Amino acid sequence: MRNWNVNRFDVNKLTTPEQARKSMQINNPTEQALAATIKLMEDDKKGVGYICKKEIQEMLKLGSSICNMTYKSKFNQTRMICLKPKHMRLSWLEDSGDSNIKRINWVFHQLPWFTYQDATLGGKTHQDIVVEKVEKIMNIEFVGKEDMLPKNQTCIQQMYCRVLNQMKQNLMKKDRNNVHNVQVGLKRPKEYKLNNEKKNYHRSKTEFYVSRTGAGGGRVEFKVSMNEST
Repeated sequence: MRNWNVNRFDVNKLTTPEQARKSMQINNPTEQALAATIKLMEDDKKGVGYICKKEIQEMLKLGSSICNMTYKSKFNQTRMICLKPKHMRLSWLEDSGDSNIKRINWVFHQLPWFTYQDATLGGKTHQDIVVEKVEKIMNIEFVGKEDMLPKNQTCIQQMYCRVLNQMKQNLMKKDRNNVHNVQVGLKRPKEYKLNNEKKNYHRSKTEFYVSRTGAGGGRVEFKVSMNEST
């Protein structure tokens, strides 16, 4: 069993010598030992990221099948169920209408956190399941996890969120192929927050926000419920 600190690595930055020293069990390590530890920590980060990506891709495949998210195959010109993130990207580029907007929100924001929790024994989110799988595969046990505040996350949980968010951003990214430039998310747009909702407003788990280019060329921002039409 490998013992990890809850923040063994930074998911957004390279491991520093200071971080490596904190994880080592010896004082005044040699430069060679320090370099080896940094490499090990970076390898651990890559391993966690790989497993998270693989499991999230499988979840997206499941979600696309459930909500019937399709794309037009360039080989036979028929509509096909999205089996990969690149298929979801093609679907989004083809259609940013009401149905696909709701599909994106459900697959990325509802399915992993609420649907999984409602459907699994023990009420586990998809993140919970993936974290347990990472810990088992990599033979990890966290030290100090019991002292964490409820709002804090281990490095594995942070990696899961980072990978999930990055996949969503890649799907909706702005480029020459994305002519509609529609954005879907849970964070209230600044202008919408100022003009439409009170400071202490609590968003329902079925609500989300859409930002798109309006008829006059400016951005139009609005809130949508999964139970309503956009």
